[in-house]
Amino acid sequence: NYGEGTTLGLHFTLGTIGNALSGTPLIEYAYFGGTFALTFILGYLVYIFSSRNTIKKYWGHGAGIVLILICIHYLLPTYGPQQATTVGIITTDFKSMNDDEAITMLTEGNKRLEEMTRSLASSSLDIIVYPEDTRFLSLLTNEKRENIFSLFPKTLFIDGDTSKVNGDLVNVSLFYDTALEKAKKRGKRFLFPFNEYLPFFLAPIANTLIPQTTKETYLKNHTFTPIYSDMTIPFKDLRVGTLICSEIISFDTLQKLKEEKPSIVFFQSRLEVFHNNPLFIMHLNSFTKIAAAQLRRPLISSSNGAPSLIVSPYGHIVETVPTGFSSEIYTFSK
Repeated sequence: NYGEGTTLGLHFTLGTIGNALSGTPLIEYAYFGGTFALTFILGYLVYIFSSRNTIKKYWGHGAGIVLILICIHYLLPTYGPQQATTVGIITTDFKSMNDDEAITMLTEGNKRLEEMTRSLASSSLDIIVYPEDTRFLSLLTNEKRENIFSLFPKTLFIDGDTSKVNGDLVNVSLFYDTALEKAKKRGKRFLFPFNEYLPFFLAPIANTLIPQTTKETYLKNHTFTPIYSDMTIPFKDLRVGTLICSEIISFDTLQKLKEEKPSIVFFQSRLEVFHNNPLFIMHLNSFTKIAAAQLRRPLISSSNGAPSLIVSPYGHIVETVPTGFSSEIYTFSK
């Protein structure tokens, strides 16, 4: 799915058969190669148990896989906040909107988000995270923004927004540290074909599917540019990383984030297009757990139109926040 500014690499791991192991203890093998490592383990186990002869010949290999798993679980360190870190997780359920309705609907939705955010003011929060492209901070008036920040004087806000770089659209995680009164953005590096860019080799097909009368508008609103920059920022004694929507199914992107050694990772997404379908939720749980196990770090998702998840470094779902409008508080400790 190569396009302008994009790279060829190990992406779209969603369809690999290794995802079948995401509900088993064997998920911890993901640390060594994501779903590809799990696919190898699954394939090898299937071969071992494919016949009586292979069981007799290779049963020791199967036992070895279990023994190595025990060593991984108890001897391989996990990573996370060294001090107690309290997080506010915003979950929303705004419906799909076309490009012309976006600003109006987001502005109206901001009133509800403001109420949800204020409801967290009684807690001493280190971080508040919002779903992808929520635009909560950017759509607040200066007066309301200052008022909100006064309620959270030492908090990191992680919002989702859309910016422009050299005239091109960029999907970003927006970090705002209220103590330093300083904002920072990091752009999405792995884009989803058709929704965020048009792959070169599929362009002729798209030309036949997209009416010429709407093609220019479609390309204007669905052509983003990837930004290859650091995926983590320092905050207090933490390194805070984010994954923006489709980045979580890219093995290469997860490995890049892993190299930056984050203390905690936030997954921001807008998934209303899947209409909370149970089959998709099953996949969402699977690839989110695998991402956490591959990183071996706590992963917190903040979703629109889908459940938000709190996942341990071992790839186990600690808590599920149901689809809807809610503000959840969770404290991580060493």
